[in-house]
Amino acid sequence: MVFDRSLDTETTEHYELPYPYDFSQIDSFLNFEIINVQLKLAKQSHGQFEVEADYTLVSSTETIVLSLYHPYQVKHISVNQREVSFHQVGDFIEIEAVTLGVPTALSVRYTIPNTSQFPITNEVTYLPAWLNWYPTKQSYPNSRIGSENFKPVINRTNSVPVTLHYSPQSKFLTNLIEQAPAHYEGVQAGVTLFEGSFEAYQAEDQEIIVDQSWTPPYSYWPILKETLQSIHALTEREFGISSSLPDKIILLSPNLEKFSYRDNQHLLLHVGSNLRLDHDLPEVVRAYMPALFWSHSNTDSQIQPTRAAFDDAMAFWLSVELNLPSPLEPDPFFLESILNGEELVASKEQISEFMQLTHQQQLIFLKKWYRDLNSASKV
Repeated sequence: MVFDRSLDTETTEHYELPYPYDFSQIDSFLNFEIINVQLKLAKQSHGQFEVEADYTLVSSTETIVLSLYHPYQVKHISVNQREVSFHQVGDFIEIEAVTLGVPTALSVRYTIPNTSQFPITNEVTYLPAWLNWYPTKQSYPNSRIGSENFKPVINRTNSVPVTLHYSPQSKFLTNLIEQAPAHYEGVQAGVTLFEGSFEAYQAEDQEIIVDQSWTPPYSYWPILKETLQSIHALTEREFGISSSLPDKIILLSPNLEKFSYRDNQHLLLHVGSNLRLDHDLPEVVRAYMPALFWSHSNTDSQIQPTRAAFDDAMAFWLSVELNLPSPLEPDPFFLESILNGEELVASKEQISEFMQLTHQQQLIFLKKWYRDLNSASKV
């Protein structure tokens, strides 16, 4: 399951500056709570989903803003069964005439087309939980602005009851629990929906999902698991972060992305390596940083200019502490693909200062850096 991105300009076209929607004052339109979500998906023969997303929400403002990945065009929105006007720009939808202070029924009808990065075909569906593939509450675009590649930003910190109605056409994978045929439920901040060429293996307490072209994970998963559990012990001791591995581990990187996302049902660990993962443990550590530190953080932390640099530095320190072979030093060249101007300068300065310290001094530096990121306000 590796997708051809050679002709894709999706990110560079839609997440460049200036962004088409001014989200600097968006917080005033986020004074609402989603009580529950019902998703009804129907896959069309020509490779797209028709989606009905029904919400119960309570709002203290008449105009609200939801986030939906921008290629997914909204056709119709109703509030309490009455059609209302809306304005879709970039990853945001402004919706008017929401009832104040009482439970409101909001219904959104839209299309999920087949795209090169998130394909919808008869054979493959790739909708990870970190993608806003259904409307959700978020104050920043789904990818970092100015990045050359899709760099997910997630601040869906509140898990809500989600019901999915969908009849899979092939092997199916989700972080919801099947309650009946074509009926899945869960309490999540985001939903994963995969269909395609993967294989699932049971390895003690975990179900390990890999590409069907890979060898079974029995030889390399124990080493990965031991490494991740060692990271959990270190970060709990030094940073007060309590972590555990969920029952479902998904080791797919169809866009060769280096990212991760974790909830109570599954871990999406996108290492993006061509090597067997137990031969590339420093890359595994680096890919795991978003899930470990940021899966459930607020957006203000995620969009700070030096957050990616922190992940690089943290992964390097952990790899050294665990005596992993060939730890990956923080890479300013990588940062140039996601940052620019003053952001890049600030990140390079942090990395330079970090690399001049001893191993123990680096830990002290990282602790302060982490506190600063978590206390930062919007940039």
